Amino acid sequence: MNSPHCFCVGFLSLFLLSCGPKDDPELVKKLQEVEEEIALKESEMDAMTKEIKMIKGDDHSEDLANLKAELQSIEEQQEALQKEVALMEETGKKDQVAFDEYQKKYRVRSK
Repeated sequence: MNSPHCFCVGFLSLFLLSCGPKDDPELVKKLQEVEEEIALKESEMDAMTKEIKMIKGDDHSEDLANLKAELQSIEEQQEALQKEVALMEETGKKDQVAFDEYQKKYRVRSK
């Protein structure tokens, strides 16, 4: 058993079986279930330990730096587009004022 929890569960199971009748089928069945669960948890823990070791070994600092640079580039593009939209809105307002003044000076007659 690899972990202290597994050891405690195993010890507790043996203790409970030694205190009660040894031929009780419910206790025997319960012991088998507990042992199966312990084995399952140990295999899950081993798999997680392997994953953690793989994660610790990988260096993601370059990936993180690339993502930060990409994010900054996107933010700069977004800011440039927002400035362009603001400029277009301002130009549109000026053009509308100029058009309104033009219409006041030169009325278009309809037939």
